[in-house]
Amino acid sequence: MGTSIDNGVPVLEDLTLEILQRLPVKSSLRFKCISKNWYNLINSLVFVRKHYNDHGSNKRPKILFHDFDEDASNDMIRMTIISEDDSEGGGGTPLIEKPHHLRGFGVDMSLDSPVDGVFLFNGTKSKTEYDPFLGLWNPATRVVTTLPPFHFKPQPALLQDIGAYILSCKISHD
Repeated sequence: MGTSIDNGVPVLEDLTLEILQRLPVKSSLRFKCISKNWYNLINSLVFVRKHYNDHGSNKRPKILFHDFDEDASNDMIRMTIISEDDSEGGGGTPLIEKPHHLRGFGVDMSLDSPVDGVFLFNGTKSKTEYDPFLGLWNPATRVVTTLPPFHFKPQPALLQDIGAYILSCKISHD
């Protein structure tokens, strides 16, 4: 069974799932603290897939451009977001505050194209040594996952291609 409403009548998990999957991401994340059942339901793969399928088809695609000339150790990131709804043909280059959960991930960091809303970020932790890293960032859930270090030294130009390949394999082959 599920949790109960004010009058004590239990709410079935299927009904709860149907209601929660229609909410925006931020709202559904807020409901994780209602109960352990809801927390487990919202974190389940079934919920995530249903939520993505329900909301993913209704939104127009947007393209995010990241300015690579900016200093990544800075707390600001220069980005441009362009969508089909943008009647002006470009959204400018707003300066966006770097999300707190991405701070401290190196001095030279870049974001790559999203796959199903998850971005790949890569870079180096030091300007003096070659110590590349890769990670995944989901801005909707604010989850950052650093990928395990790789034990070979790719050319810096290939690092982005390797990361994009890892990102597409990780997401499409769950």
